[in-house]
Amino acid sequence: MGTISPKGVSTYQEGDAQNAFTSGAAAFARNWPYMDSSAILKGTKVDGKVGVTGLPHGPGGVSSATVGGWQIAVSKFSKHQGAATEWAKYYASKPVQIWRGTHAGIVPTMPSVNTVKSVKKAQPYLASVNTARVTRPSKGLGAKYNQGSTYIFQGINQILTGSSVSSTLSRIASELSNLHP
Repeated sequence: MGTISPKGVSTYQEGDAQNAFTSGAAAFARNWPYMDSSAILKGTKVDGKVGVTGLPHGPGGVSSATVGGWQIAVSKFSKHQGAATEWAKYYASKPVQIWRGTHAGIVPTMPSVNTVKSVKKAQPYLASVNTARVTRPSKGLGAKYNQGSTYIFQGINQILTGSSVSSTLSRIASELSNLHP
């Protein structure tokens, strides 16, 4: 922080991170795939200079990320459940996922959509970045996922703001271990 990213990066919201990255003030951005779209990057300081890769992992590990955040549900209280269900089916359909993958930078939840020519052109990294089709990586933590996620993001924030990497990672590992039944 303060060299390859602004000092305040640990407090940024999504738009702040996007602005710092596209203005050339941050070397990296961990963000949703739409930020790699030409609509976002065109004319910015990083236009034509951006690459996408998987997240780092430990020895013997596998880089993994998740797609999601766009869940669709029909309220049991809806007075128009039939119409709402039909709309949800349409919105989750392959043609709509192709359109969203091509024009909105949204990673498709259907792996087969990754092979569609227009999606491959818009999001070429989908061929090489392992993106699991789950809404969150909750395996192992189950109902305690939120608490585990909190331990991780708070610890990483502490590292970014100057805490000891080894002691903070050790504490996070211990906290996560204590969450297992």
